[in-house]
Amino acid sequence: MTQPIWNSLEVVKLAASFLTPLSVFIIGWFLNKQLKQQEQTQLRTQKAWEAQLNKDSRSQHRLTEKKIALYDQWSSKLIALYCIYRRVAYPKDPSPVQDASAQQL
Repeated sequence: MTQPIWNSLEVVKLAASFLTPLSVFIIGWFLNKQLKQQEQTQLRTQKAWEAQLNKDSRSQHRLTEKKIALYDQWSSKLIALYCIYRRVAYPKDPSPVQDASAQQL
């Protein structure tokens, strides 16, 4: 009698030798796809944050310009009020300030 060339053990060995690389390829492909998707999500999130930062930066710049304009408008009046409160002199009139400092010595 002749024995069969292919017994069940040989078939399982052959199937395992083909399925192992195939399963590694499928798992690697799936992981690669998931990682690329996650990377794209992170890039979109980062771009959204950068856009929000730029928007906030522009708003901050406009606010600073408005503050400077207000300071330019009100600074001379505030300095005059401070000088009057301290009873030093009116601004742009240095002679009473010099006299007051000479009296304190």
